[in-house]
Amino acid sequence: MDDALNSFTITLVAGLIGGLVAASLAARANRAFRPPPPRDQSPAERYPRALALVIAAHLVVTAWISIGLFLLLVLLAAAGLRPGAFMFLPPGIFVAAAAVYFALVVSLRCNSCSRRVLLQSTTTPPYAEPLRGLNAWGSIVVRVVSRAPFRCMYCGQRYHVGVSDDSRSMEA
Repeated sequence: MDDALNSFTITLVAGLIGGLVAASLAARANRAFRPPPPRDQSPAERYPRALALVIAAHLVVTAWISIGLFLLLVLLAAAGLRPGAFMFLPPGIFVAAAAVYFALVVSLRCNSCSRRVLLQSTTTPPYAEPLRGLNAWGSIVVRVVSRAPFRCMYCGQRYHVGVSDDSRSMEA
């Protein structure tokens, strides 16, 4: 029992220290953030790497679903049902989706400000558009998956991932 209490105390203190360090690093990053000049009036343009962006957004949704499925399996296990080997499936899906997502997302940059479109480096980006309770990169993910126009959360440049208006008019 004494070892369990010591382990709990060490974990608690380490978690508190880690939280304080993370909060101070976030505050430092927020102070250092300098937004680029606004691009509010720019027309929406097709995102140059639209397929990679759509794949990355779908990977995020896959990770979100795997977290929900894992929580459901934990609830079933707490209720006395035995999910068995399926218990390890959602964390595996999450890790695989996250690994591919991070490999893709480092190359997805805004043409105007050169910042990463799906990585949020400050807590309050100047051009974040809230959507259904999500803000910044989460709302961009939902907009990309639903093929709606989105804007860079850092400079406000508008993009879309669908077929451009020019190609539609050429087909008609």
